Amino acid sequence: MNRAQILSNKQQEDLSEEKIDYKIASEKYIRNHPELSDLVRYLFNELVITKPQTKQDVLGYIFQFFEQPDLRVRVLQYAQQRESDLTDYNDMTSEH
Repeated sequence: MNRAQILSNKQQEDLSEEKIDYKIASEKYIRNHPELSDLVRYLFNELVITKPQTKQDVLGYIFQFFEQPDLRVRVLQYAQQRESDLTDYNDMTSEH
């Protein structure tokens, strides 16, 4: 091991394997929790609507977003409305 190398080759291999395992576990978790997609879509939708100007504004908005006591209800309403809008759109496009 040279002086510039902090981790041994074995440690680097182990770390790489842990990163892969972590990524796989994270992807499985996200697939098993579709409400996370709704939450992220709702957050991005709100960011587009409010248009915070600076990085600090964005971060502040995100912090406030997650502090909403009724966030779960808002996300559910957003997801239901989005599903309804998609159904309406699909119905309109299939008629032509």
